[in-house]
Amino acid sequence: MTTPARDHRTAGSHWWPSQLLFVRQVTPVRWKSRQQRSFSGKCSCAAAAAIGAIKNMTATEYGFIVGITLYLVGFAFFAYSCILADPDTSSSARFMTQGLPNFVGSKLENALGPRVMSALRAVADRALVVIYLVVVLGSWSIVLTHGYELVDKSKSVSNYHQWVGYLVFMACMFSWRKAMTTRPGYITAKTIVKFDHYPYDNILFVEKRICPTVGIRKIARSKFDRVSGRHVARFDHYCGWVGNSLGEENYRYFLLFLAVHVGMCAYGTIILVRCLYDEIVEMDLLNATFYIAGTGEAVSASKIVVFQYLMARHFALAGTLLLMSVMGLVLAAFLSFHLYITAKGMTTNEWYKWRQVSLWHRNAKKEYDAAVKEGRPVKVFETTIQVVDTTDGDIGCTGPSGNGDVGKAEDSGEDAAVKDGNNQCVQAVANPGPFPTNIYNRGIRENFMEVIFPRSLRQDALEQWKEAYMEVTAEAIKME
Repeated sequence: MTTPARDHRTAGSHWWPSQLLFVRQVTPVRWKSRQQRSFSGKCSCAAAAAIGAIKNMTATEYGFIVGITLYLVGFAFFAYSCILADPDTSSSARFMTQGLPNFVGSKLENALGPRVMSALRAVADRALVVIYLVVVLGSWSIVLTHGYELVDKSKSVSNYHQWVGYLVFMACMFSWRKAMTTRPGYITAKTIVKFDHYPYDNILFVEKRICPTVGIRKIARSKFDRVSGRHVARFDHYCGWVGNSLGEENYRYFLLFLAVHVGMCAYGTIILVRCLYDEIVEMDLLNATFYIAGTGEAVSASKIVVFQYLMARHFALAGTLLLMSVMGLVLAAFLSFHLYITAKGMTTNEWYKWRQVSLWHRNAKKEYDAAVKEGRPVKVFETTIQVVDTTDGDIGCTGPSGNGDVGKAEDSGEDAAVKDGNNQCVQAVANPGPFPTNIYNRGIRENFMEVIFPRSLRQDALEQWKEAYMEVTAEAIKME
């Protein structure tokens, strides 16, 4: 670890560690004007400076840089494979979201047995809630303990931010609690009338289908959720961080949860960076000489050295800052995705289904164009498409997980057999036609209104549900 040395003139200062001796001011290097430097001179100076900086690094600095680099590379790989990439086209995404979970799950089930594995899955479904509380409450404890002390000393950050911090913390806990405890909209034989207000598009959702798990009609935009064991209206996905299924009646609180946490991370990052920058300026760390503890080796100030010093001096707070900044970017990307699909009139479940439709349409179009070019028989009429549910697979924060499957797209039209030039029956290639339209996309404003004010909670839906319930009750009384 490197630490700045003590100046004998600041012996009583509380900023400096007591074991250090002095600070040596470094005279800035005077560079030539731009007109006096050629392009090659710029390149050579930059290269020389970079090589000199690398040669002057200590083993501690090398380790620090390698550790930060590995952390960022690992995090980038996880974010790409588990969030951004398409498992259908990316081998790393397919391995991280399907191959690895399936392999680990099968090995554990063989070793522990199905009953123990079932219990482990139940615990895992709630494990992220515990992790969330540990991370968030632990980070806030560090900020309240150490961060507020820096706010008191900072010259550019007002003390009213301490009270704002309490409000941000309460908003954080409130949004998480609302997303966790609000029901998504469970469909039963008694409530199906309340949620049955979307038409079937006969692409993603087809009429006259029965949920094989709970035995009720599968209304448009609904899906069975394995974790809750219930059928959910306008199902989006199951979120482990809030420990709840997200559907028609609580998806708005999930968006609030994401927005509040993005704001919290951004706000906390800005305030802590300003406090630490004030410390750099007030202590003049960029012009200090640092000494390596134990060896006494002198190290000239640089941005990396100062950063490393602040990490050591405020280890817990710097770790929290790094966590907030990185997670803020991830959550911002995740929030942007959900705002995008909301604006397009889709849920997460439907977005993955539309990807299957897009894949089918793209392949069918290529096959049809190739048949036309080669003179092979083609259908003169356009075919239709349906997404056939193969399983009630799980849809999580990063899409279908494990053995989860959103379904496969297939041609629902009649097969057309024609005779070729040799009087042999061959299968004609279908024309996929234009890409199908999402009938649930009613415009950005109306799409967001359906999320903020769910149809099932509007007055007309509640009155219709009440009337249907009273009719069923009256019939039951007559039968008795």
